[in-house]
Amino acid sequence: MYNLAELTQRHDEELNFLIAKLEILKKKSALNPYEAKVMITELLWGRQFLMSGNQKVEAIKFYEDDLREAYIQARDICNPIENKNPNLPVYIRINTLTISIEDTLNAFYKEGWNLLPRCNSYSEYLSVLQRLGERDFIRDYHISELLAFPPGTLFYNHPGYIKGKFLYQDKGSCLSSFLLNPKPDSVVFDACAAPGIKTNHLANIMNNTGLIYANDIHPLRVKKMIDLLGLTETNARILKEDFISMDYSAYADVKYILVEPSSTYSGIFYAVGARMKKVGLMRRQFVSNTMLRSALQQFPNVKRVVYTICSLYSEEGEEIIEQVMKEVGDSFTLLDIKKMLWNEWESMSQPGNICGGKCLRIVPEYDLCQGYFVAVFERNFDVPIPPYSKKLRRAGAVYDINELEKVKTVNPRGRVVEKLIPKNKAPIIEQLIKKQHAKTIKNKNQKMNKKFRQQREQRFILHKNTNVATSSATINNTNTPPVCNEEMHTITQSQLYP
Repeated sequence: MYNLAELTQRHDEELNFLIAKLEILKKKSALNPYEAKVMITELLWGRQFLMSGNQKVEAIKFYEDDLREAYIQARDICNPIENKNPNLPVYIRINTLTISIEDTLNAFYKEGWNLLPRCNSYSEYLSVLQRLGERDFIRDYHISELLAFPPGTLFYNHPGYIKGKFLYQDKGSCLSSFLLNPKPDSVVFDACAAPGIKTNHLANIMNNTGLIYANDIHPLRVKKMIDLLGLTETNARILKEDFISMDYSAYADVKYILVEPSSTYSGIFYAVGARMKKVGLMRRQFVSNTMLRSALQQFPNVKRVVYTICSLYSEEGEEIIEQVMKEVGDSFTLLDIKKMLWNEWESMSQPGNICGGKCLRIVPEYDLCQGYFVAVFERNFDVPIPPYSKKLRRAGAVYDINELEKVKTVNPRGRVVEKLIPKNKAPIIEQLIKKQHAKTIKNKNQKMNKKFRQQREQRFILHKNTNVATSSATINNTNTPPVCNEEMHTITQSQLYP
């Protein structure tokens, strides 16, 4: 507890920034600032997760993804020199829907920035990034609209950033849209689009033609996406659907899909020198697996699917690809990303699995950008797509829906409910449920019996005291004829028989 209090005090400036930026106290009036600061500290710098509990804990957990994203900006503003990794440059992406690359370069030149010449190889480019001067900047080796500036450079108050002329976007984040590379006039589905930065990049690549379905399930993040995409008129149609259970038949014309599930964000935290624990990996792995299988198997006309996640853990990268490729078989081919990047990249996925070095594994200390995992799937129309099978997670294991059966049981409130339980464990679990229910009923009866005994004792004492009071009144008033006290009689009856 002392360590948590010390952490809260140490990060007070960043906490004030996060709470004010996300307007947590305004939208969640039940929270007080001290409780909010302690819970956010536990989430970001302590154990880095919150156990499900009361409404106040759930209120902070609702903002978890937004807090982790805003945390990077908070580090830059509150303490940029101490917190920033000195080897990591600052990337901004030009929004070519509002301004051309040439005009942007000229504008920075007029502000006193020095544009370095393009490099002949990727290794030379990485070497230049490590030696950027205080007023130097350079265009990215792979993505022409991406610019790299010295570490610690801030543009939050720059007119170009405020007007949406350029956006903060790390190279690791840009690569997913760059590799998806949708053709103009095509239909794209961005499964986890908020806050809309990748959607904007896709619109840039497509020259604002065709259609982009920008989908996210979180209302607050959807609102942010509307604000960001509203800076420029884009070809995006905003949706608020659950990608796992939505009606896929309405999107049969989709040709390209970008999937980026919520993750541990270990790639961002590692890039800024923070420590990230492996918390909730099994649950996140199941969600990522389900989303990727839905993208590959529920859209009959899809040509290319890109799976990307901001994580350095194989549980959220290589293991997901290995599981999904066993499901889809030869209906999809895993493309070699190194060839797509002109063989100018070194950090690839771990060898010895289905990925086989074809997927991108971005390591911040080598690639000088945030840590991401990227995989590209290409449709093989000569092989039919295997039918999608719904899976559920039970007791830490994943089961096909056909491997489960419904078992009727009675909950502690006495209501009959049905639970999906693995078939091989159903008899055992059913017996355990019955025993637990019998134990619950026994405890309930014991509580009722105890309450009944207490009420009976109270009635006996009350009745005894009433008789004593009546006898005393009779003795003290021997000369007065006995009178029936109806008021006392009424009170006594109501107390004896509530």
